Parts: sequence; C-alpha cells; structure tokens
Amino acid sequence: MRVLLAGCALVWSCSGPEVAPVEEGVPRHVVFIVVDTLRADAPLRAHMPNVRALAAEGRSPTLSWAAGTWTVPSVVSMFSGALVSTHGWDFPFPRFMRQETETYAEVPKIPLLAEVLSGAGFSTLGLYNNQMLDQGLGLDRGFERWEHVGDRKMAGRLRAEVEGWPAVGSDLGADGGDRHFVYLHLLGPHHPLRPSRRAARRWGLRPRQIMRQRGLQIEDAQAGDAEAQDLYRRGYYAVAEDVDLIVGELLWALGPHAADTLVVFTSDHGELLGEHALVGHEQWVFEPLTAVPFIVRGGDVPLPAQFSGAMIPDLITRSLRVAHQWPVSLDSAAPLSSQRQGKLALTADGQIKGIWDEEALERGFAAFDLAADPGEERPLPRFPRTDAALHMQRAALHLRHGDRSLAPAPRSMGEELLRALESLGYMSPEEAEATAGADDETTVQQDN
Repeated sequence: MRVLLAGCALVWSCSGPEVAPVEEGVPRHVVFIVVDTLRADAPLRAHMPNVRALAAEGRSPTLSWAAGTWTVPSVVSMFSGALVSTHGWDFPFPRFMRQETETYAEVPKIPLLAEVLSGAGFSTLGLYNNQMLDQGLGLDRGFERWEHVGDRKMAGRLRAEVEGWPAVGSDLGADGGDRHFVYLHLLGPHHPLRPSRRAARRWGLRPRQIMRQRGLQIEDAQAGDAEAQDLYRRGYYAVAEDVDLIVGELLWALGPHAADTLVVFTSDHGELLGEHALVGHEQWVFEPLTAVPFIVRGGDVPLPAQFSGAMIPDLITRSLRVAHQWPVSLDSAAPLSSQRQGKLALTADGQIKGIWDEEALERGFAAFDLAADPGEERPLPRFPRTDAALHMQRAALHLRHGDRSLAPAPRSMGEELLRALESLGYMSPEEAEATAGADDETTVQQDN
C-alpha cells in the first residue's frame, strides 16, 4: 500500500501570495516570540505567570515538537515550513566540523515566512539575541530590519515599534499596507546562565555560585557531577522566571493592539537537565529536547492535537488570510518528527516514540512508550504493531532516504562566527583561539 506523507517535499511558489481583505476578527499584525532553549515543562516547574496567562487566553496543542534540536535547523523550519530532512540544514556543532576548512552553508533558496509576508504588504522586523542567527546564513531574507538586541531591551524596542502602528480600527491603505510582522528571538535560558538576584534567591542560588561575570557554565554540569548538574538545573529555571517577566513586558508593549495582533509563542528546542545523565542540547532527540511550549493567541485557525514547529508558517499565513502553500501544513497527516545530525525522532500518536540513532542505539533504533516511560529509559522489547507505529516506521524510511543535507561551505569559519559560537558555549575559548590561529596561518600561506 502506498502511503502519502503530507509535507515531505518542497513546494516552490513562483508568484506572490494572494491576500484576502482584512475582515473583522482577522488579526492585522503578528508578533512571533521564540524563547531559546525553553523546555515544554518550564512554565509548569518555574514561576512563569505571564506565560501561563497567555496560555489561558490562547490555544495550545496537546503536544508540540521542535523540528530540530538546536537553533539554526529549528529556526529554518519555523521560517520555511519545511522539515529538517527537506530543507537540509542539518549541520553539527562546530567541534564536529573541520573548522579550519569548513563553515556553515546558507539557508536554501526557498520561500521564507518574512519574504511571503513582505510580498503581501507587511512591514517586517526581526530582533534576535542568538548571534548564530546573523552569520551570513540568510535567515534575514524578507526582513526590512534584522537586528541583534539583548533580551532586556526587547520590550522597549517593541514598544517603540508599536507606537508607529496605525490606530486600532483604522482603515488599511489601498495596497493592504499598515500590517506588521515582528519576530522576537530571546536568548532565554541558554548557556551561560545569568539569573537575576531575585530569581536566584527563589532557587536557592548564591551570587558566588553564579560567578557573576561568567554565569553558570554548562561545562561544569556536563562533567557529570550531580551537585553541578543540580546547580545548573536550578539556574536554568531561575533564568526562565526572568524571561517570563520579559514576556510580560512584550505583551504589555502591544497596548491596544493586543486585540488585533496574532501572538505566537514557542521555543526553538528544549534542554536536557540531567536526564540520561546529560546536560545541554548537543546531538540528541530525547523528549526534553524535542518537546517545546507552543501558544497562539488570536486568529481562528484550529490547531491539530500534535503540532510541529514546521507548521508555524502555515498557521500564521492562514490566520492572516495570506494564501501560500507551505511544505508542511496544519492538515499534515505525517507523524511529528525532530531531527539532529541524521538522528531522527518520530511519534504518530504522542505516546509511542521511535528514535533512530545508529551511533548510540544497539539496534540502530528504539521505541518508547511515553505514557508508561516518560523518561525514555526502557526501550520496548519489540516495535509495536499498531497502525500508528507502523505509519511512523514508514515515515522514518521516507525521511531518512529523502535526506537532502547541505554540504559545508569550503572555507574556514570567520572570526565573527567563532566568537559568536564561543559566547553561546558551542565551542571553548581554546577551540576558538586555535581555529582562529589556524585560519591566520592559512591566510599567510595563501598570500605568500
């Protein structure tokens, strides 16, 4: 029997998007908030009243997964509506690349969300605090402005932007203008952790433990010491509480426009905080990494029970009445998938989860019953024979054989990229220094 997997092939749009007149109840603007490295359970474990209030006012699926488990591949999916196996941006952390001769490739020339909305007459602004998003990768395509802004300055920048929006209820221009798309990417509880004194006290952390200049370093927790892991875990949730205050300020900044603005809130991936004796998000697809919060407030488009980050462009354009066909739609019948360096996680029903990892798993794959084993610690002795599980197996074969991974660009990583990677903890200062030195030596040899 032939199985059709919706959203597994690129859809190219050769003409501009069709824009329906803005009817009553249709959002005029959209604010898309991404909190980097925020686990799905963070609003439940930490004191995050603003996120919880947003969830109470909006809608959430039963389960939401990031398409990838580190920032760039996940954001590419959230911008392109394509799975990682389709858009192909599936590069590892830099320590697993030949840093002296390879760097990251640009995002494929496929339609991105800001390009589609810009073509529909929207003004577009992107503010980000993860420097990986501005390293010549092409994620700024379609944005009129794409700027690096610290988390604590985000609300002020949004407030200033909103002040220039047309009055609520005013007529749109003849060309459908005066609509706005704002993308806000907070660094959030990403390494290194620097919680405020207030949040640190709530989680029993002392200033000397945080090392105010450097913050809590993930390397200490990754060394495997239980006390260091507990310290990092508490620091993580403390920073999540600080982020909640910023989210509250962002929502407050909308003022009267809260009524005519679609708000989308999510994360690019989660974080391991001691599960499987691991900390961070290096190269795995366990549930603390794949599961992320997702909230939408405004609009009237129904959400599927299982939601992928790759569905976000379709959700936004449908809510705004902008017609565009994305590779993955809200109507996709395919299992949820999350990918990392060829490792693949899928679930067709939110209960049985399959992980394909030829390096780490004895048989190359394992299935887990998340209802009975939420920690993914006891692989099922055999793969379930349910319809959902078999559908997931067929999807895995399709995705793995259809992998379109990009090749690295044949040049060394530039100094700006190396410093950005170092600041995010993706490589040590020693690695960055050694690579920069090798790059300098190569340049001298070429000049001679």
